[in-house]
Amino acid sequence: MALSDDEVSVLLTEAGPRWAVSLTEASPDRDGVPASWSAVVAAQTPQSRVQAAAALWRAVLGDDMAQTQQMITHECADVRLGRSDGQWCLVYLVEHHAGKPYREIRAWVGLEPRPFDDAHPFARCVPSQIASFIATIHDGWTAINRETNGLQAQQYWQSVADAAGETDWSWWEFEPRPESLMVIGTDGGVDCCLSPDIPAGHGVLVYPGDAPDDPKPLADLLDDIVAATL
Repeated sequence: MALSDDEVSVLLTEAGPRWAVSLTEASPDRDGVPASWSAVVAAQTPQSRVQAAAALWRAVLGDDMAQTQQMITHECADVRLGRSDGQWCLVYLVEHHAGKPYREIRAWVGLEPRPFDDAHPFARCVPSQIASFIATIHDGWTAINRETNGLQAQQYWQSVADAAGETDWSWWEFEPRPESLMVIGTDGGVDCCLSPDIPAGHGVLVYPGDAPDDPKPLADLLDDIVAATL
């Protein structure tokens, strides 16, 4: 598997200058590069970088987000160190259906890990493996735009009510209520949400103007959000 320089350049700038990513020479002793990424940035070949990243995910998540982990293991062409918006990131370059006429290429950006906010009102809703992922691997793993097709960074988490910017929810006849649904991922139309009103470790998909789906394990819903772009 291989992506051309031109293909990579297009991927890294498709979300506009605000979120553009610049790749940099990898070295584990670069100032500020997260220590947990050391095996990835020290690896010398695309294959070894992918293997190191896959091993890191597996060590933290176990079997959670299994579909996404399979994609990284089998369809990721490279994992590169980069800079974006003033911080380090890992760029996952994916070649879907390699060698086929319907080949697709995508990029995901994993931001620097951050301590999980245990004081957040929705903290107890987050499965322990996902909280560990945030704290040790990536506080945010999404498309280049930092919003879609993955787990958003904690700083962007907000309720359905706040995200919509509406104050009158008298028409909402469903449970949970919009203020009790926190968006942590989206495919650009369907939101993946946590809520204290559903079993811990689970989430729901919320469609615009419609009742939330039945709760499912959050890791499975994140897999669905990731796969929606492929």
